[in-house]
Amino acid sequence: MPSRNNGNLTLVEILEELERLSSSEEDDNEDHIIAETKKRYCSVSRRRLYWSTESDTHNELISNSMRRNRFEEIMRYFYAADNTDLNPDDKFAKVRPFLDILNKNYLSYGKVFGPSTISIDESMMPYFGRHPTKPFIRGKPIRWGYKAWAACTPLGYAFTLDLYQGSNPNEYASEYGLGGKVILNILDTLQAEYPRIKFSLYFDNFFASRKLLEEIKRRGHGAIGTLRANRVEKCPLTINKKFEKLPRASEEHFLKKDSQILVVRWNDNGVVSTGSNEHGTFPMKKVERYSAKEKKKVSVGCPRLIDIYNQNMGGVDRADENICHNRIAIRGIARKPCIGYIVKFKR
Repeated sequence: MPSRNNGNLTLVEILEELERLSSSEEDDNEDHIIAETKKRYCSVSRRRLYWSTESDTHNELISNSMRRNRFEEIMRYFYAADNTDLNPDDKFAKVRPFLDILNKNYLSYGKVFGPSTISIDESMMPYFGRHPTKPFIRGKPIRWGYKAWAACTPLGYAFTLDLYQGSNPNEYASEYGLGGKVILNILDTLQAEYPRIKFSLYFDNFFASRKLLEEIKRRGHGAIGTLRANRVEKCPLTINKKFEKLPRASEEHFLKKDSQILVVRWNDNGVVSTGSNEHGTFPMKKVERYSAKEKKKVSVGCPRLIDIYNQNMGGVDRADENICHNRIAIRGIARKPCIGYIVKFKR
């Protein structure tokens, strides 16, 4: 490959160059990604041991596909962006070209999965180094690391991924808050790629508000989201402290006729408030819950929209589960764990 940027090729330049390179060099780059993936479920203490002649560490798949020195040369010069031309306002400028390419592929191949039911949530990548966007989230399985907003199918296929880099106000944030901004930015991306598809979006109470549900309905799409107590606005529902004293499975709802937004409050293990612009309360669904009084599981009534929400909301958690089984980690430079994360999201 030609040498530019003081010997450091950007990922975009590599992808452009692959069209003109010989098949053998194309195979080298493909084999490099395969080797990185293989290392996550067949790991050794040092990566050079994959090319060792010892029977307990030697790996034929890796050693036969690429020479050790060639692999380390690619690792040395692997850059995702031109360091002399970075956007100063983008804290992930070093991986932005790579992320843009992957998001384009996510949307392109997502047609196979029928992109109509989408769950939106945050996803965490473990990282303990220094970076200005690394948050700490108490009570989460991964407390330290990069945070990303992901939109996935119920089976865990990601349609789009956006790395969180702090508050970045825009026209959506001023009216709908940070959570609403994330939802509408993702919806803009999905609408641009699939203009003829009606989406059903599912998200939790960090994002949801009644105003956001109204905006999504105005655009012709459906949504269900759990609501915080201070976001039901002027719905005449029983306050949480009184409602939690009612019998289990108690339910009440309020429909705003002009916007057709339904807000349901249901007493489960705790009080659950949910809003929707496409699904109703009836017919009630029977679900099993453990009764401490009767010492066994009993059937209780559950509003239809809450049951649908529970069936479709776990897409991002499913994607996280798929990733954690064989997480790719490229050590040595702070930007590279981020690359390993979004590569694994693609696979």
